[in-house]
Amino acid sequence: MRRAIAFILFIVGCNGCIQYRNAYYASPINGLSNAYTTIPLHADSIKFAYYLNSRISAGGANDWGHDNSFSFQTALTGANNVRHFQAFYGVCFLLGNYEMNPFDSFRNARTVKPTILNQYVGKNFFGGIGINGGANFVGTFPHGSSEVRAGIETSVYKEFGHYLKVRKQLPDSSATYIITSDLFCTLGGHIELVPKMKWGTLAFKSSWGTVLGQPYHSSKGALDYVYFNISLAPTIKRWTPYLQANFATMSNNVLFGVNYRLGK
Repeated sequence: MRRAIAFILFIVGCNGCIQYRNAYYASPINGLSNAYTTIPLHADSIKFAYYLNSRISAGGANDWGHDNSFSFQTALTGANNVRHFQAFYGVCFLLGNYEMNPFDSFRNARTVKPTILNQYVGKNFFGGIGINGGANFVGTFPHGSSEVRAGIETSVYKEFGHYLKVRKQLPDSSATYIITSDLFCTLGGHIELVPKMKWGTLAFKSSWGTVLGQPYHSSKGALDYVYFNISLAPTIKRWTPYLQANFATMSNNVLFGVNYRLGK
């Protein structure tokens, strides 16, 4: 009898340890809206500068990285230096593909309905146009050898495309949570170290923040959408190639970009 009770308790305990896959469908811009922006050093005596930006990204989305996402972005950004403060701003255009992969019948949460979701399997075009901005307080090391920047950042994007239509078509009962809003906004902070090298500068930046709006903080979805980014960005003359790792709720991707300074 004791062995039978122990066996039952063991089975119940193992069942409690099993993680079940959920299905969350949100804006594909999640995790992509705060790419690295180049800002000249105070020591460079450049009061303002404008940059042309191009970047691509690839990664996973949804629970367990179940879906795939790829995007291309182009942007025009500006930056201003005023004493110990900096401001940056820009407008961005984004295009991409969100691939909804099929669900099998193994280890899905009760909120996931594979028979319905699998009808929408495939690549879905998406796009967005948005604005970014922020401000920094700047501390400089002796002789202007490097800068430490701490500040705030925000972004506002308007989404369009087929993937938005798919989310609006999906029945609420088919997935754990579906966000149909075409507006995607973030607010966060960052810290950046920019040491000056013989050949230019080498920036290390860390950003974190939250997605604004009730749909991204709903008790029904049991999730709060946040993001965390890490960037490595060398600047050589007019060029800033950079690598950025983006970690967001239900979305992780790697972004590679190049910023080119316009004018003098």
